[in-house]
Amino acid sequence: MKKFNQLLLLILLISAGLQAQEEQSQPQIQIQPVSNHYTWQLGVSMFATDHTSARGVFDGFFDFDDYSVVPYPAKFTLVRGLNKSFDLDASVNFGQVDNKRLNVENEFMVNGTLGLRYRLANGYILNPTSWFDPYLRLGAGIHHFDYQDLEFTNIIDLQNHPISNGAVAGNDHFTVTGGVGINFWFAEKFGANIMSEYYHMRGMTGDNIDFFQHSAGLVFRFGKLDRDGDGIEDKDDECPDTPGLAEFNGCPDTDGDGLPDHLDECPLEPGPIENIGCPYRDRDGDGILDDVDECPDVPGIIDYNGCPPPIRVIEQPEPEQPKTIVFQDVLFEFDSYRIKMSEFSSITEAAEEIKSTGGIYYIDGHTDVRGADAYNDKLSQQRAQAVKDALVQEGADPNKLIVRGMGERFPVCNEDTEECHQLNRRVEILRKE
Repeated sequence: MKKFNQLLLLILLISAGLQAQEEQSQPQIQIQPVSNHYTWQLGVSMFATDHTSARGVFDGFFDFDDYSVVPYPAKFTLVRGLNKSFDLDASVNFGQVDNKRLNVENEFMVNGTLGLRYRLANGYILNPTSWFDPYLRLGAGIHHFDYQDLEFTNIIDLQNHPISNGAVAGNDHFTVTGGVGINFWFAEKFGANIMSEYYHMRGMTGDNIDFFQHSAGLVFRFGKLDRDGDGIEDKDDECPDTPGLAEFNGCPDTDGDGLPDHLDECPLEPGPIENIGCPYRDRDGDGILDDVDECPDVPGIIDYNGCPPPIRVIEQPEPEQPKTIVFQDVLFEFDSYRIKMSEFSSITEAAEEIKSTGGIYYIDGHTDVRGADAYNDKLSQQRAQAVKDALVQEGADPNKLIVRGMGERFPVCNEDTEECHQLNRRVEILRKE
């Protein structure tokens, strides 16, 4: 017992001294940060059992005189790192111990367990490069102690607590464990370990043979240095503090698009590499992604690769011009609306064409520029009416003939000669379209 207490005290003194050194500003004695995640750890420890504290919540937990100490290194632990938070371990310890609760002395004990550790120096709770490296452990395994099938009937333990009647303490039990430990890393690959763990025997009624086990010893690290726990050694890991993939030299690809996060402009959304890891958008909302949309900012249709259809200019045929029937000779004398006999052949020809083609016709009368405007308007109306009457006499339908007086506004000749004046005194027949 004395040796075990001395080892614990030594570890605590060394840890306190290291912490004091780290707080000082003298560079020559500062501890450099170390990585806390190697592939493997090996621990060698002394241990002690405490059966009396199993009754109640830590009842007599610090009564060191109740401990049964194995005064030589008899606990061996091998640890395999999984990632920056979790480790797997296998532990075995053995030695001659006492069960001071049941007054069983100097019997051989063996424990073998497999456990899962959760490390607090993982970057989420404590700095992953801290020399102070605590962890929680859950485990299960086999416990052997030579009780020689001790049966409990009306038995009071040494602490005056009754033990369940009918319980039989066999020699071998399946056990589950839970505990807490701390590694103190003095150097990159070397440190000390202390640990306290509770062993509960399954299949036994109550806590008749449960116990605490405390250990103190040395721990060594070896294998690959992999502080993010992704299986890629830090010297080959381009992202040593973030778990990643071997194909990206240790960097992660969160969205799984084949582009590592540090090169991916959209690390949480999968997208093609040619678009720097971002998905193609549809800026114009036409349902055609921008990578195939030839007009990404203007809504279009798939038939035109995302562009709007071209504006079709439909060429309209030239409208048919109203047919004009113009009497070639001057129809009227000056200041007159009487048709000369020599013009009636033209009237007959015009009437035949009107009857054969059908439709509505304008009959427009004109004057020369001489005379007042109002007078010329009236005179041109009279000339048009005279031609209509003549056409009706030739058989044209009067309901399809519209008389209009144009006055002097539309001359065909602008010279101030008698020949020009005669050309302007005319009647034109136009088909209405």
